[in-house]
Formats: sequence, C-alpha cells, structure tokens
Amino acid sequence: MTRVATDNLGELCEEELAGRARAGCAQCFGVLAERYRPRLVRCLAGRLARPDDAEDIVQDALAKAYAHLHQYDPTRPFANWLFTVAIRLACSHGRRLRHEVSLDQAQAVGRPGDDPHRQVEAAQQRDNLWTTARRLLKPNQHQALWLRYGQDLSVKAVAQAMKISSLHARVLLHRARKTLLKSTAFERAVG
Repeated sequence: MTRVATDNLGELCEEELAGRARAGCAQCFGVLAERYRPRLVRCLAGRLARPDDAEDIVQDALAKAYAHLHQYDPTRPFANWLFTVAIRLACSHGRRLRHEVSLDQAQAVGRPGDDPHRQVEAAQQRDNLWTTARRLLKPNQHQALWLRYGQDLSVKAVAQAMKISSLHARVLLHRARKTLLKSTAFERAVG
C-alpha cells in the first residue's frame, strides 16, 4: 500500500483521491469514504423501505467499492460510480426484503386485526413523498427521480449512474413526473 501524508489528503479532489486509491492508497479511499458516507446514507435512506438499513448497506457498498476499485474508470466522475454501487446494493436488499415481507404476509393471514403501532407506521409511510413515489412508479422511474431530485444530480449524471442515454433519462423523469401529477390530481378529486 502506498503511504501518503494524511494532512494533505483533505485538500485533494475526489477524482485525484480515487486515482490514488485505485493505485493502492488505502488512506485516500478512507478520505473518500468519510466524504461520501453521509450523502450515501441520505440517498439510500430515502430509497429503502426500512431507512435504518441504509447505514449497513453503505458500509457494504464502501467495502465493495474498495474491493473493486480496479473497475473504476478514472475518466468518469467517482461519485457516479460510487452511487451506482450503493444503489445496486440497495436494490438487491429491497428484493430480498420484499421476498421476506411476502413470506411474513403469508404467515400473517388469519391474524385478528392489525397492531395499532403498525397502523401508525403505515399512515406515516403513506405520507412520505418518496414512499408514495416508490409505490406509484416503475423502479427505473423512481431511481431516476431520486437521483435527479433527491441527490440533485444533473440529467447527464443520472444517465451515467443508471448506464442509460441522457434522452432515456429525460423520458424516465418526464413519465415519473406525469404519473405523480396524475396521482395527485386523482387523490385531490377523490379526497
């Protein structure tokens, strides 16, 4: 491993740190992890059914990113690559969780009444904008919307993170907004 003076590392940009980390500097990756951990946690907490899982998934994402640094293309933004790693792990986690929930629901059939605590949690979840968006949108539309507005990425950065064209990203964002607007209008008319 390459040794670097740690007091100068905080002054380096992400791509330079990523390049040095890719060359074997664990300290540089440590600085990157410190910089990105809070943003990754916020990003994943908004996407997960159980936001408390975000910290664990971020830890796994950072470990996976470190182990696969050789796959990072230094000509591209490091943030896009790292967020893609994290989001893919969150998606895998979501699929596992849905499978577990469907098993739990199958076991819960026939239980008398719902627990009041669960009813309150369900009401809070319905009120959460991102939960509603996740429920109404296709997964790729929700992902594009979250990256664009939840993480404030440009359309081009959204496209890079999702490995799609910018045009495709714009179409996904348009359809997601259109679906949410229709749903909001419908709820206002019914409510």
